[in-house]
Amino acid sequence: MKSAINGSSLLGRYFESRMGYIILMLLITLCGLAALKFVTLTSFPYSRSSTIFVSAQFYDKPAKYIATHVASDIEDIFAEQDGLEYTRLTVGNNSLRVTGKFDKSVDIDAVARDISNQLTNRPMVQNNLDELTSGLDKGDFAPDLGYVFTSNARSDSLISRLLESEVTPILRSLPGIQSVALYGPSDAIYIDVDQDRLNAAGLALNQVYDSVQSAFSQPASYLVDGENYEIYHHKSVDNGIQKMATLRLEDDGTQGVHSLSDIATFRVANEYTRVKAKFNDKDGVVMLATFDGRANPLSVSTEVKVMISDFLVGEPDIHAQEIMDSTVMLYGSIKETILSILLSIAVTCLIVYFTTRSLASAFAISLSIPLSLLLAFAFYSVSLDSINLITITALIIAIGLVVDDSIVVTDYLNGHHQPAQPGLTQSGNQLMRLRAILMVLVAITLTLVVVYLPYIFSSADYSVVSKEFGIAISIALLCSLFVSVLITPKLLPTSRKNALASKANASTSDATPYQNPVLRAYHQSLCVFAESRVIRTFTAAAIMGVLVVGFFAWQNSDNEVAPPEDKRLLLVLSEVSPNATSADVQHQASTLTQRILALPWVDSTNYVTGLPDSNMITHYVRLKAPEFADNNESENDKQDTVWWQEITQPIQHIAQQFIDNPQKNNLLVKQSERLASMLAQETLSRSFVILPTDIPGASTFPIDMAIMGSDTEEVLEKVEAALREARASGMFEFLVHDAKYVSNQFNIDTLVDTTTYGSAERRYFASLIAAFSQPNYIGKTPHANDNVKVYLGVSPSEQRISNTQNTTVIDDYALYDDGSRKIMKSAVQHVEPSFEPLNINKTNGLPSVQIRGITLSGVNKYDAIHALKDILISKGIAEHNITFIGSSRSISSSVTEHINITVFSLLLIFLLLTVLFDSVVAPLIIVLSTVPVTYFSGYIALDLFGLSDNIYTRLSILTAVGLSSKQAVIMVYEVIRIARQYADPTMLKTAIIEGCSQRFNAVFMTSFSLILGVLPLVFQFNFGAVAKYNIAVVIVFCMTTSFFTVLYLVPLVMMVLPKRAYNKLLGYAPTKVPMSTQPIAQSE
Repeated sequence: MKSAINGSSLLGRYFESRMGYIILMLLITLCGLAALKFVTLTSFPYSRSSTIFVSAQFYDKPAKYIATHVASDIEDIFAEQDGLEYTRLTVGNNSLRVTGKFDKSVDIDAVARDISNQLTNRPMVQNNLDELTSGLDKGDFAPDLGYVFTSNARSDSLISRLLESEVTPILRSLPGIQSVALYGPSDAIYIDVDQDRLNAAGLALNQVYDSVQSAFSQPASYLVDGENYEIYHHKSVDNGIQKMATLRLEDDGTQGVHSLSDIATFRVANEYTRVKAKFNDKDGVVMLATFDGRANPLSVSTEVKVMISDFLVGEPDIHAQEIMDSTVMLYGSIKETILSILLSIAVTCLIVYFTTRSLASAFAISLSIPLSLLLAFAFYSVSLDSINLITITALIIAIGLVVDDSIVVTDYLNGHHQPAQPGLTQSGNQLMRLRAILMVLVAITLTLVVVYLPYIFSSADYSVVSKEFGIAISIALLCSLFVSVLITPKLLPTSRKNALASKANASTSDATPYQNPVLRAYHQSLCVFAESRVIRTFTAAAIMGVLVVGFFAWQNSDNEVAPPEDKRLLLVLSEVSPNATSADVQHQASTLTQRILALPWVDSTNYVTGLPDSNMITHYVRLKAPEFADNNESENDKQDTVWWQEITQPIQHIAQQFIDNPQKNNLLVKQSERLASMLAQETLSRSFVILPTDIPGASTFPIDMAIMGSDTEEVLEKVEAALREARASGMFEFLVHDAKYVSNQFNIDTLVDTTTYGSAERRYFASLIAAFSQPNYIGKTPHANDNVKVYLGVSPSEQRISNTQNTTVIDDYALYDDGSRKIMKSAVQHVEPSFEPLNINKTNGLPSVQIRGITLSGVNKYDAIHALKDILISKGIAEHNITFIGSSRSISSSVTEHINITVFSLLLIFLLLTVLFDSVVAPLIIVLSTVPVTYFSGYIALDLFGLSDNIYTRLSILTAVGLSSKQAVIMVYEVIRIARQYADPTMLKTAIIEGCSQRFNAVFMTSFSLILGVLPLVFQFNFGAVAKYNIAVVIVFCMTTSFFTVLYLVPLVMMVLPKRAYNKLLGYAPTKVPMSTQPIAQSE
């Protein structure tokens, strides 16, 4: 009677049980299906922001006072926090914004709370700022859902007010909504203040301003229109005018109390709040919603649409047109992904059957795919925040990887026919053979898992992609190891294996072990390869050529954080002259919109003016889905179809979609280029077409840096000289800086009645000073921007300066400085205009100029960033005053980080294999024969297919490196096993040939399961198609190259191995017996 092996052990009892593996499969299936039900689906991995912002408004303080005193307090609060990388400050247009970028390793929520608490404890901050807010900066991503609202019965301002009061507050409160932006006009009451009546009443403009500010809940603003002064307030027209007209103002003298209507008239007009937006150049109120990255966009979009529909039912005169919906592409992406998964499973089954010629083996291996994926989903539900584009793409790749362990188990158990040991059951013998390869299974699984470890623990901005990708594949690989050890062996018929074992033991030397024609051809070619020194030399030379070409491709690759996810959505930035009025900007926006809509392949466009700057027009252009000639049959033909045609037509339609998708992608690229070329011919502005991306760290502008210096005017001069040289270098399409300076604005607050001056010339000059000063400053603090240099004292040098051009001599009236100190007229020598910024910008506490730009197509972004840095240094800017921010920081750090991660991953592989093989030589063989060729072949693929070196392609290259190393592990392990069985150093060549030949099936199945499994990703079109295309192209090219190199480079490296290293590897004693020179047998 046969006994079980280690029957008392849990594993032994499991293998003896007939129902254990069935119960285990049911448990895996139930856990996976339960996880699928409760998992969160998102379009993209959620990335916790590492940027904190402080935003505030100020209405009665000068900008320079805020920047000098208040903002410095806020910057000090940021500087006290750990992990701060840089700060950015902007003061202008009565607003202040400070952002601080922190390292990903810090507890960003704790830092945000500490900053908020300190802001409330700073009197300087609280006493000078209004509407102070702070929190995590969630980024400025492209909107996900957009509507334009119009009505024939109501004005846009009324619709805007209705939406602001009844719709947007509810939308902002919905879970899954990150932000809601409403672009429309509001009713503005203009107060036209007559200067003569104001002076006659003994009042000052700041008194009018203060009265309006205190009378209404929101602060007032002011405008200048000719000689009159306007103060407008965004308020409903119902009782606004009446309330303003009855405002009482009391002067400082003896004139008494006055009504505002005594010195001003009122009018009502539409004034756009901050920005203006239009859809397809039609007036209307535009509402754009951006979804939270942690929520399911499909459910959020449905909830918003239902709410908008309910609102429109109660407002029948208002019409809403949907202008954008990102979930449409997401729906298409989900369908394509499910189809890709099914195709990958089907292709894998066919490859396994073609190789093994066994339905039982094909079934056992194929069943491991859904079991591994379901088990992986169970772990995803507790280890990942959501299932998204990255994790689903990783799962498709994992289909070609999870079968590796099952292939190795099946190939070994079907191919190695050790005699059954007496006293053991069939399951006991099966478990014994399985334990013999357990080390190999662990080695090939962990070899690929450790590749992702450095990326999983990376703290870079874009690490959310690598973490999701690495964790998803690592979990799937570990699940496949579990399934291949516990389930795959039980699915293989033991009776067949015993029969094969008996047949193998009874076989004669005439039997041919290589019945597969492909395997037989490889075995024969390997025999010729081993005997021919010329062929081996030629192979080595070809490999060196591949390495050289790959090295140069690596040197010339274009570096970027990530490619855009959606080629149909274009971001068009148009720069208008800084001196253009708001009417000029609106006219230019309308002109550009008409030109864009004239293109037949444009679906829609909506534009926003005022973002990101007052002279910028931002168009979101949605292209139509490319369509090709439809070859579908007519309705009459469909009625005549037979049953089998109804089955084949959907398959033909799907196949045609896969064929058309690459053409659609290429057509979209050409349309984007045509749009850019058309806008480049526009004479009134400069326009730039950009494909936006939601990858953290991959902002709109790849060139993004801040130039710091104490003398902003001197820094600006050097920056402009550097930009002129950089534009002439032919590397940049677009380069601008954010320093917008004004000149010839005399900011002198004259508190003297100009009518008392004698001569007309003096009165004219005094009124010029007053006209330039009073509109800009209301209140007690003049010289907010210090746009005038006042020279005190009389000296020969000052006398010479006073005779220069653009200098005005002052001798008849008094001036007041920022501290309200009176400057006697005898002390003033002259006043000259100074160039000062409209906005005050600081980086790391120092005045700075921010440079943003886009490189030309095909230019290496990393090289362009550092080339611009070198030009700036050559113009006299110190290197420590140049700070990379945004994408420039991510691109610059990603290149160095990728090299470090690659080296660290290879070191982990080497150390792991050293431990598992208990030898340094075997890992050296594996690394030398696979890593260099596979790694550099990935960059050859980038060069051939015009792809950039981004996070997706880097992960794909590392995946291919890990898989090729796995294949080499299988071959090297088998060669070592056979060589140790021979126990004869002279049989090395025979052992190499036999070992590599016996593992050919495993290498063939693992390679082409992955290659054909990811091939459908090349032909996708919807959301994420660009990322999938990058991943698939690199993996297909790398694995095709590594398949042939592994088959011949592993034997080549082992054949050239020094005898001493070979003896140590196999545990032989040193010997002088030369390697056998007898011809290698063509069979065992």
